[in-house]
Amino acid sequence: MANSFRAGDIVLDNERQALKVLVIDEANGIVHVRLYDGDFADAEAVLAARNANGLTWTIGHVPLELGALDPATCVTVAHEEVHDDELEGYRFYVERFQDSAEAATRTSSEGVFHRIRKAFGEKA
Repeated sequence: MANSFRAGDIVLDNERQALKVLVIDEANGIVHVRLYDGDFADAEAVLAARNANGLTWTIGHVPLELGALDPATCVTVAHEEVHDDELEGYRFYVERFQDSAEAATRTSSEGVFHRIRKAFGEKA
């Protein structure tokens, strides 16, 4: 599957939530992301928060089906290096689920953050 996102992209989705692409595993159809706190009106608001105080992550690692990052509903806001400490959850995932693409969240018509909140029992 062709993918327009790359590791290090800060992305804003259609639910006004920001995330960072950590690793793209095209062989297994999985993208690994870090989720940021906040509700952002647009890409400029994400950049302003990032430049003012930095973005605060809420969940350090989430594996998603690669199709969950749809260029039609998600926009790249910025690009930065992926730091080694950001990959801790990813490394745990690889150790635990090394050959299991089934561990990735499956795409649905709902947004990325909606599915995650639902999975953790929060009111979506």
